[in-house]
Amino acid sequence: MSGELIEAFGRTDVAALDSLLADDFIITQSSGLTGKAQLMDAWKSGRVKYTSASDLERSVRVYGDAAVTTSILTLKGQNPSGDFTILARYTGVWVKQEGQWRIVAAQFTNITQ
Repeated sequence: MSGELIEAFGRTDVAALDSLLADDFIITQSSGLTGKAQLMDAWKSGRVKYTSASDLERSVRVYGDAAVTTSILTLKGQNPSGDFTILARYTGVWVKQEGQWRIVAAQFTNITQ
């Protein structure tokens, strides 16, 4: 579940990301809340493109049809401001919907180097 998401981020695989993110997905970051529609728009338009993604210390805890993932996430890519690297502690909340695991909520806390 979490590994598929990291792989999809690393390729900016819009179809896979659309499938893995629940329709009501929301991410909490220091810059505020962002929903799935906003993310899909940024990825489809090419305004945000990831060139690589990896994670460390991945933990997955399953509770029936819900799961919580945590890791340290590194995302590299480009946006209108140029190249970027994100290093963050990441928590994801997943639910099994129609037999498929989908992420419904995530939270990133940037790690300063």
